[in-house]
Amino acid sequence: MRGPLLAAPALFLVLGLAACGGSGDSGGGGGDPVAAAEGGGAEEGPAAMDEEQRLEFSECMRDNGVDMPDSQSNSGGGAPGGVPEGPNTEAAIEECEEHLPNGGEPPEVSEEDLENLQAFTECMRDNDIDMPDPGADGTLNLPEDVDPSSSEFQDAGEQCRDETGGAPVHVQKGNP
Repeated sequence: MRGPLLAAPALFLVLGLAACGGSGDSGGGGGDPVAAAEGGGAEEGPAAMDEEQRLEFSECMRDNGVDMPDSQSNSGGGAPGGVPEGPNTEAAIEECEEHLPNGGEPPEVSEEDLENLQAFTECMRDNDIDMPDPGADGTLNLPEDVDPSSSEFQDAGEQCRDETGGAPVHVQKGNP
């Protein structure tokens, strides 16, 4: 399943809790995904995003008209976060998706992952963040009025990140 990122493939990050906003512009309205993340610790294997991939992605984004600094690894070594919004973002992401783990597609989600994601969403709600239960594919659709870059969201994410148990987390704004 593809979630719309300005109608482009979703980006994958490692929750450090960068997926819940990060230090850059994490999206906004208009159905843009905020981020997709791999919760908990570092991912291993081919889906993990290494430094070379992050740099190639950032360079590709700049080559395609998006003013983006070289991406930094977050605590687990995930994909770049904080992709700036702009008129060229959608086309640039489509052009650069080859530099993302799994070509920008979300990883498969197991039943255990779904249970962990359910615990994560419950924890977020316990911390006053309006976050619905995950979809069957593990996607977390944030209501349009939830700002993942807010300090409240970031603090709740930090409190709840251990609940993911390492489950892949795909967070997007609005309906799938």
